[in-house]
This record gives sequence, C-alpha cells and structure tokens, in this order.
Amino acid sequence: LLQRIQDGSLEYEYKGIKLQNNPFDLALYSLLISRLMPGTIIEIGSKFGGSAEWFADQAFINGLESQVWSFDIEQRCESSRSSVHFAQADIYNLADSKLPGLLDSAKRPLLISEDGPHTLSGSLAALRFFDEYLHPGDYIVIEDGNLLNLGYFGFGGGPSRAIKQFMTETSNSYTIDRYYCDFYGVNATWNINGWIRRN
Repeated sequence: LLQRIQDGSLEYEYKGIKLQNNPFDLALYSLLISRLMPGTIIEIGSKFGGSAEWFADQAFINGLESQVWSFDIEQRCESSRSSVHFAQADIYNLADSKLPGLLDSAKRPLLISEDGPHTLSGSLAALRFFDEYLHPGDYIVIEDGNLLNLGYFGFGGGPSRAIKQFMTETSNSYTIDRYYCDFYGVNATWNINGWIRRN
C-alpha cells in the first residue's frame, strides 16, 4: 500500500505541473500553514516547481501575502506570480546563495521545507545552516525520512539520521512536533520525525 501511494504521488500534478508530495503530507502542510500563518515559505528542492505554486496557493487561501522562495542546484523553474521566486542554491553551501540576505529581512514566521538530495550530509547541512536564522515558533520540515520503508536503500536513511544527529547537537533548541508527525498515526508521514519547531 505504501509503495502504491508513492507511485501515485510521483505522477500527481497540480495546475498541470508535477507535484510529487504524497496526500498525507500535502494535508499536513495545509494544516500547518493555516495554524502557523507563515510570512515566508522557503523550499530547498524545486524539482518541477509544482510545490512552490501549491505553497503560494495555500498561503493565499489563508489570506496571507507570503513570499515563496524555492531553491535548487540546477534551477529550471519560473513563475509569473509575484509571490513565487525561483533561485539557485547548493544545499551543501547554502551560505553562498541569496538565502542569507533573504533570511535577514524575511517576514516571519518562517516555514522551511527541505526536500533536497535526501543524503545525511545534505539534510544535516541544511539544518545547520538554517539554525542560525530560525526564530522561536519557526518550522523546518525535513522531507522523506521514510526512504528505507519505500525500499530506497541507497540513501542510507539520510534525512532521519540527520534529524537525530542535529537534535543531539542542538540540545533543547528544537521540538519534533508530534501533532503533525502523528496526526494520522505514529509517524504516518513521509517526513518521519521531520516536522520540527524552533523553541
């Protein structure tokens, strides 16, 4: 069943653009946006650009004027919307991108979605970079911690291992928000232990 949902997720489209999130996490993101009311949404990993457009619509539905910034190492996406921005960034060197300047002046709260290469080093690099900029109440969501459950063994459980290491490094600075992780059942989300709030 999990694999069938994954197969469907990889073929899903939003406004004619591929949007490869599963239905559980789309619902959870929608719920989080309605409760957090983010001023800025930042995505690492644009892929086809569907998720950035979806994030912008979710913000609009909630009466927000959130700016959505989506970054990828080889950026090919573009949008005609004034609230959606695509830019280049390397997850292993996010400091060498538009992000530091953007984050210094970004409207709060922040919602960060890390959907990069799913490696231990990639997810950990993102967590360590954003740690300097996240304020209490901001969220960072680390995607696809369930790769091993889906049979993707080549990543070595990278996102989940990165979360565990980062939480150890930062002591009590962050909380894994069980409300979102366990909303449909214990970690019934692709983002296992990945819904993280800055304390």
